[in-house]
Amino acid sequence: MKLFKITSGKSVYWALYNPLGEYQADIAAYLIHCVDDLALNEATILGRAYTLKSWAGYLFSSNTNLIKANNDTIKAYRDYLFDNPKKNWSNDLKSRQRSINQYLKIIYDFYRWIQFNNTSSYILGPSNLFNIHSTLTLNSKQSRNADKYPLLFQRTSSKSKHRTTYTPDYQTFLSLYGHFISSHSAPVAERNCLILKIAFEAGFRVGSTASLTIDDFDKSKMRDDVDYFTVKPSVQKFGRSNSFDISINLAMSIFEYIDGPRKQLSSDLHSKSNHLFLNTITGSNLLSKSISSEFSKAAKQLGLPYRAGIHCWRGLYTENLIDYESDARRELGFDSSIESIGMVVSKALGHSNPLSQQNYIRSLKSKHRSSQAFRHTQEVAYMQKELLHTIKVCEILRKEVEELTRKL
Repeated sequence: MKLFKITSGKSVYWALYNPLGEYQADIAAYLIHCVDDLALNEATILGRAYTLKSWAGYLFSSNTNLIKANNDTIKAYRDYLFDNPKKNWSNDLKSRQRSINQYLKIIYDFYRWIQFNNTSSYILGPSNLFNIHSTLTLNSKQSRNADKYPLLFQRTSSKSKHRTTYTPDYQTFLSLYGHFISSHSAPVAERNCLILKIAFEAGFRVGSTASLTIDDFDKSKMRDDVDYFTVKPSVQKFGRSNSFDISINLAMSIFEYIDGPRKQLSSDLHSKSNHLFLNTITGSNLLSKSISSEFSKAAKQLGLPYRAGIHCWRGLYTENLIDYESDARRELGFDSSIESIGMVVSKALGHSNPLSQQNYIRSLKSKHRSSQAFRHTQEVAYMQKELLHTIKVCEILRKEVEELTRKL
């Protein structure tokens, strides 16, 4: 299967051909729908394109028509993916099942779209009259996932939005910062170190970071009466347009970078891009996948654990924010409930649902309380030790005084 990229104005489309050179019209039409009707971002559409390319390739090798695929075909494909994992997949079996489930959901959605647009009738449905069992065409909003996607792997812990993954610490930040400085040229090191600071201090997604422009950091927007600077990245998840407050210190670091290293790099490469971060070879805007690659490579060189790429810093930012909000609200006597903290954290992370972080906040607050209790226990133990030492010293002094008194 061959996938071709077609650019039309500002839109990017994808065309798929099988090994016989035959155009896969249904898949191409669905991807056009994703661009024109759903307005999904390019990375999301590319992910769907590759998913359907893999599915179409499997069907071609099995000598199965795209429209005539059935439940047995999907189940066989699911098991094939599980037994033949991709190189970048985790060795954790539940994680692998979750990844495959995401692919299968795209395939189900593709067939749902085909049926709704009359490309082929009775692809999906609730009975044996249909090739693939699903309730997607009936009442998608109220149906359970088990009804909409019956052939997904079950009990994969997918309902937990915050599965345990690697979260770095400040020492890792210093190590990575030093790695960029010591092993890269000055333009690359200065750029990467600032990207790291943004991830650490602002928690931006990589796509948002890559979309930042020098116009987003207009010094005239600085205000003397606030201790933050407001930024609105042009690329955000689900096409949102949220504004985020970053610290004045981080904003000043970005201003200095724009007026110094970036200005010099742009001049040297005759760059016409107004993006904050540039490719140090071509002068074009630095792509999000290039940032991810840089950080994944650095993490591997430092021997950091699996999933220690750029996105893991968003987890550390979230932990630090929850700890700060918990402590500050408690000291000031403000509402420190999970719901209250959740509102602040969701806004800072760009989430539309303020309840989305509640389980995570509850877990971190428990962890935070445990660490506080541990520190308190240590402090009490230290004070007890010091008290015993003082008592012993006092006892020695008392005896010395008694001895002196006796001699006198």
